[in-house]
Amino acid sequence: MDGGGRLPAGRPYTSAGERGAVAAVNESCYLCGSSRSRDVFVEDGVPLRRCLECGHVYSTWRQDDHHDGYWDGGIADDDIAFWDDAHRPVYGQFLERFVPTEPGTLVDVGCGLGFFVQTVRRERPSWEVHGYEQSGAAVEWAHRHNHLEGVIHRGQVEHGGIEPGSVDVVTMWDVIEHIPRPQELLVHLRRLLKPHGFLFVQTPNWPFQYLRARAAVVADRGAVSGKMYLAAKDHVNQFARASLTRLALDTGFGPPRFEILEPVMTVAGRSSRIGVLAKVGIYQASRVVWRASGGRALVNPSLFALLSAP
Repeated sequence: MDGGGRLPAGRPYTSAGERGAVAAVNESCYLCGSSRSRDVFVEDGVPLRRCLECGHVYSTWRQDDHHDGYWDGGIADDDIAFWDDAHRPVYGQFLERFVPTEPGTLVDVGCGLGFFVQTVRRERPSWEVHGYEQSGAAVEWAHRHNHLEGVIHRGQVEHGGIEPGSVDVVTMWDVIEHIPRPQELLVHLRRLLKPHGFLFVQTPNWPFQYLRARAAVVADRGAVSGKMYLAAKDHVNQFARASLTRLALDTGFGPPRFEILEPVMTVAGRSSRIGVLAKVGIYQASRVVWRASGGRALVNPSLFALLSAP
């Protein structure tokens, strides 16, 4: 979610009836397995809970581990603008800082419509690039409109037949928060990496998003039914710096290297000059705080983390 009240049209906030009946709510922490928790936020009847053992925040909504319906509502112009135009600055900055011009191999997990894959192929033509996506609708669109047949593959990357130790960079843009139990996936991705390769993870930063959601509830004079504040039915894991670090260590990586990159240039999936200027201002302020604190204070709306083997 891009930090403002709704997901882009291709990732609809669906009800239990639309997704099928849910047999039971999730009662245990996805990070450590403990069932000791307390509610910290309730969105449209779905509590978000903080684990009393490890501190991780998770949703009680029971999500399928390999849910593939995020794009079933259709792919609208807003989706294309969000994942293409609005992401161009951060995609470009990521490539400039972390992807050299020398040949290499990159795999994008949860690649959606393929705009990041397309960007890498255009800006780093010497690189071999592949994307993996669960949604058939998204893959079909990427093949037809971004001409990425044979580059973007439908299904799980675990079943892609990629040789261990053959990949320089793996990326996950706005993906990990949707996966209830990402541990096995991260172990697999670590095995794919070359000795000096890395996994890049981008995900909302829980402390910032929580404060934003609380402020929105106050402005609304109470939580509004049907409104997404923290995407409790989609973002089943709400990561903070500490919990993402624990996940990295639990799956065989070393401590993550956190960075601050440019924001997505929309607000709530819509273009808004004032809103975008505000996001840029927050980005600039967070960079100042980050540098002044020696990398200890991370107040950015998103987490950007590079995970490497120890």
